[in-house]
Amino acid sequence: MLVFAMGCGGDKTVIEFSGDSSERSEPFEISNKKTQLRFHVREEDGQGGEESVKFDVFVVPEGEAIKDKSDPDVTEHEPESKTITINKTPGTYILDVRSNNAEWTVSIIEAPNND
Repeated sequence: MLVFAMGCGGDKTVIEFSGDSSERSEPFEISNKKTQLRFHVREEDGQGGEESVKFDVFVVPEGEAIKDKSDPDVTEHEPESKTITINKTPGTYILDVRSNNAEWTVSIIEAPNND
């Protein structure tokens, strides 16, 4: 699911992307360096047992491939919710989410650009 919305305090949710498998988002714009990635990942309903959650998020410039040894912007192997700062230059990006045994939501949030 793809959602575009405004957040509180002047923060802007650029994209909100959800799923339960590996997926790529539609392109979106990052307009300043005050950008955060917020994610929530949980174990799929009915799962559990021996297989752990696998969750990687890459924030990739549109049209570029992920290189074989690229480090993801986020990696989790357990259910987790976090907000992290990502250092990306302004431009057009996509989210490439790689997941197994996980339901997830990823949001890109920008603070106002008051530089």
